[in-house]
Amino acid sequence: MSGLNRKISYDKSERKYFVVDDTAVNEAVLMFTGNLLFNEKKYLQIGDFDEMFEGLEHLIRLSDFVCAPMTIYRNTGNAQVGSSGNEENEDGASEVTLDAFEAFLDTVFDSGFSLLYNDKRMREKYRIMESKGKGIILDSRKDRCVVSINGINVGFYKFSINDEYGLGEASISIQELKSEGADYIVVFSKRPSEGLAKMERDLSKCGADCIVLNNRLALRKNKWIKKEDGSRTLVIGSLAQLFGYDVDLNSAAVKVRLLKNYDGTIDVKADYVPLRSFQSFGDEQLKTILPTKLVYNGYRRDEALTACRERVESVLGTEVKMDGTGIPLRNTNGFVPHFSIRELYEMSGQDSSAYNGEYPVDEKLKAFVIRPEELINGCAAFVDESKVRRYSITEEMAREKGAAILVTNKKHENFPCLVVDDPNRFFKDLAIKVRNMYNPYTVAITGTVGKTTTTDMIKSVMKYGYDTLDIRGNFNTWHCIGFCVQKLRRRHKAYIQEVHGGNTGAASENSKLVSPDACVVTYVGAAHLSQIAGGTVQDVLREKLSITDGLKEGGTLFLNNDNEYLRNVEPSVKTIRYSSFDTNADYYAENIQDLGDRQVFQIVSKEGRYDAMIMLTGAHNVANAVCAFAVGREAGIEPYRIIAGLSRFRTEGMRQNTVKKDGYLLKLDCKSTTPDSMLNALKGLSDGQRLPGGRKIAILGDTAMLKGQSIYWHTKYGEEIAKLDIDAVITLGKRSMHTVKAAEEAGVEAYGYTDRDEFEKKIQEFIKPNDTLLFKSSMKVKASLIPTIEKLFGKIQ
Repeated sequence: MSGLNRKISYDKSERKYFVVDDTAVNEAVLMFTGNLLFNEKKYLQIGDFDEMFEGLEHLIRLSDFVCAPMTIYRNTGNAQVGSSGNEENEDGASEVTLDAFEAFLDTVFDSGFSLLYNDKRMREKYRIMESKGKGIILDSRKDRCVVSINGINVGFYKFSINDEYGLGEASISIQELKSEGADYIVVFSKRPSEGLAKMERDLSKCGADCIVLNNRLALRKNKWIKKEDGSRTLVIGSLAQLFGYDVDLNSAAVKVRLLKNYDGTIDVKADYVPLRSFQSFGDEQLKTILPTKLVYNGYRRDEALTACRERVESVLGTEVKMDGTGIPLRNTNGFVPHFSIRELYEMSGQDSSAYNGEYPVDEKLKAFVIRPEELINGCAAFVDESKVRRYSITEEMAREKGAAILVTNKKHENFPCLVVDDPNRFFKDLAIKVRNMYNPYTVAITGTVGKTTTTDMIKSVMKYGYDTLDIRGNFNTWHCIGFCVQKLRRRHKAYIQEVHGGNTGAASENSKLVSPDACVVTYVGAAHLSQIAGGTVQDVLREKLSITDGLKEGGTLFLNNDNEYLRNVEPSVKTIRYSSFDTNADYYAENIQDLGDRQVFQIVSKEGRYDAMIMLTGAHNVANAVCAFAVGREAGIEPYRIIAGLSRFRTEGMRQNTVKKDGYLLKLDCKSTTPDSMLNALKGLSDGQRLPGGRKIAILGDTAMLKGQSIYWHTKYGEEIAKLDIDAVITLGKRSMHTVKAAEEAGVEAYGYTDRDEFEKKIQEFIKPNDTLLFKSSMKVKASLIPTIEKLFGKIQ
């Protein structure tokens, strides 16, 4: 987990700490855990605790600032380092003691913890991590600080109590934190032996927004205290022992999400995740701490995890809810049953008495599906026998997966069948029926390029205003929309659907299935020309705009004014235009700065000007972000929430992902490539800032599906590279040799290969730390760059 820690700097003039790299705008996610125990003797025996924290990695990555209480034991007895009466003994501590403790702190901070606190005074040497920019330690000597986390100033105060505690000092300290600009105050304290409720109320009146109590060995209930002004103080009762004993332990982590409005007010949301520490976990024999929720623990299942979750839930209470994040929805999970076999027969105009299978005719089928990928036990499997394709369901597949019935236009003697004239049409009609059972605010997105990124950005934004259906994957055809709508639930208030428009009539038909409140066209360019009637860009434009055929009355169309074709159309529906530069658009961007791994800019509308950040490069992605902002505002989401949602958006894997790896800045975009997306990617590489002393290198593979235009476009890539701030190009594939030739003729350092081993050897020899590397190719070609990336840099998350 080395490198997970967030660097922290201190500004003496502002008397404030800063988390060096902002990961969001207007939002900070704090996480509080149970106690960390450092036992010097045990540490020296075992040597390295790195693996213990690895199970928390995913949970910590979703937080911006992680805090924990800390207890320290020496070799002899149970005396705490720095406790009163031990100063002479402390001064005589060996260098091994200091080295061991420093190594322990290295492990803790590298694992993602940001602030540790202790009731007793600790020696200055034990704060060495702070001088390294690794973390902060609060104790009885240095008991408070202000930390700027994504632009929100959080004040932390270590309140020390004895048998008699006085709140005068606490009140002064809290007011000083506020005078230093703190937007939100967190107070750490031990649980007193008596008078707890009074202390909590008094600290709340003094201005504490969150009180974190510590009773190392026990969990205690979380609650809210209502203040006179109507706001609330969160009280985290106690999160028990996270780490340090030779027994398995139950504990919890509380996540506190802060959202800062433009008027300075803070929205607060809190939830918790149960944790279980294992001295030895399962067959893996791991010594680790694991969240009990599958989505955070690598999908590990265990009886002890289940028991831990139940125990923690019973103790912590319900005033603060357990984290509700579920397993991401994909192909075969998350279906909501809608129709029984009897209902299918009735809708087809037939009598269900003809059904000869074992599945109960009045029990809801688990799903209705038309692709092999979605087959599950108890589903209805659709297949058009007159148009069998390589991705069609077969009787053998249906039987293997436990389908209850085949819906087909050809009788099968050995499998229960419902025979209809047009299975595809019947499937679509069922999808429309399901869609009409729900009423979420629905957005449909199409375009030549940018569909998936814009779709995912809009999802990220909509989650900040609505419970949003989120299905992982690029599911944009009518076959896929049919299973997507089956995952809608009553609680979903937003549904965002990418729509394929690369065939004649596709965008129109898919839009009618979706029935959107808003439609987006991201871009129109030279792609899918051979699949669309007419075969010109104007024909592509016509097809993309037909997405409005399913638009609800009074709905809105969003068009990208950066695109020359979309800029000049005048649709007959309400239209909002967005842009990365066009000040005539309804929403546009200004003051764009590409910082290498992110872009900062301002979004301008008639309502005002808003500072924004996205963790993507390229002007086209700024346009995508402006689009998501515009859609969010049309849906009624407040601007500060939209800006936070945009800043939290992250790509995954090989689609427009920027990661720092082994000293290189990698720009990875190898899922899908069109000429427009290639040119955008090259321009994004050119516009981005250089790392100190580094170069900008384009590493390219062939672009697929260009047919007769392949030589033209691959040559054009090389010509464009020569016009841009790019130092070199290395390519793989026969088609990309035209790119190399054009670039070389224009004076660019260029190397082309058709053999992957030679290509990879050249990359390894050529690149140097601090280089920025763009990897761009189609996925479904022999020259795909994904195998090379994974070989050279490992699996990319």
